Amino acid sequence: MLLLSSCSLLLADDLKQETARNGDGGDTPALDGGGGGDDDAAAVDSGDANDAAQATNRRPRGALVAAVTPDVIAVYVDGFFRLELDSGRTWKPTRLIDLGLPSGDVSAGLLASSLFEPFSASIEGQLVATSTDVDAGYYQLVDSTPARITFTTWAHHYLPSGADAKIWTHWCIYASGRVVARTEVNNVGTADLALPASWQHSSTSVDTTRTWNVVEAADSRSATFYNESPGGLGVTTLLQDTPASLSSTSTVERHWTDTARTLAPNAGVTRVNELHFGVTPDEALARVGDAQRPALDALSNVSAVDLGYDIGKAAYRLRVLSDGVGPMTFALSAQAPRAYPAFEIDGLDAPNGWRVQLDGETVASSSTPVTALGAAHYSAANRKLILVYFDTIATDAPAAKRTFRLERL
Repeated sequence: MLLLSSCSLLLADDLKQETARNGDGGDTPALDGGGGGDDDAAAVDSGDANDAAQATNRRPRGALVAAVTPDVIAVYVDGFFRLELDSGRTWKPTRLIDLGLPSGDVSAGLLASSLFEPFSASIEGQLVATSTDVDAGYYQLVDSTPARITFTTWAHHYLPSGADAKIWTHWCIYASGRVVARTEVNNVGTADLALPASWQHSSTSVDTTRTWNVVEAADSRSATFYNESPGGLGVTTLLQDTPASLSSTSTVERHWTDTARTLAPNAGVTRVNELHFGVTPDEALARVGDAQRPALDALSNVSAVDLGYDIGKAAYRLRVLSDGVGPMTFALSAQAPRAYPAFEIDGLDAPNGWRVQLDGETVASSSTPVTALGAAHYSAANRKLILVYFDTIATDAPAAKRTFRLERL
């Protein structure tokens, strides 16, 4: 087994729970803005909420689409979710909408109106955050496919000392409703940049007009916001870095604070956060445990890239062996349930087509890149296949149901 030691911290079994009632809270998409089951988790106040969660246990089964305007980047999967990043917030996630309500009422499906802030701190008497970004409104598209969309946003904040806080955020958004935000705080100025004690990162906020139940993990590395009505579905925010200090500014907001540090010119610090949409109370613990303990098992005709997993993309990284013949197989470890895994496979030459199967069923192929089981995209120029699987693999699943088979046609 290939165990990814950099992500091996176990999630604590016990959770601490808080019910948020109408707490205090904080805008719409394109990619060119001017530059480049756990029982504890299910214990909400109302039994009706848990019933609703089971009744609306929707799963993504479609392609990821990006709709771009000068003011908004909208990324959505029909019948599942819509995430909007607004130019007014320097391309940070603004609105999250549940598209799965029977009524189709967008206003009823609004889950967040100011969803995510990568970084916030008071430095040299100035607030460095969304409202104070300068030279902002820049982003650069990396790729846009039915499986995954990736792009980078950035902004500067010039400080009186000559320090320059440049905040890069690298976004990966998957058709499974999983979002990765890898935030880099870089000092590109001429003087030291002093990050104060308790500087904030990875702040997640949900809609203040709704009733939410907030469940935090005991290790402070995750929190899940459950929307009690309608739907019972929730949003999980989790941190890939340790140690973790989870805090809040209101009952409907959670963020992490960090220790004081000084960044010399050209130095930086990176934090990785994930958001998971459509999480139900009975699966939150398993979803977080999977994300924080990724692991591969048996490999055939492929090799692991680095440790086999990129936390900045939430994807298993593999490379086709140059002398490999026949199908390529790769299995996920039975150490934990595996929820909607994503793969990035390099070095694939498939001039006549390709197919990915799991236990004899086609997940995606060159002729049908999006199915009920998954979505994929192959770039012949880059010899790269991106794949996301649309289901959860249980820990007791036999090897055949944990082993993906990639073959050239």
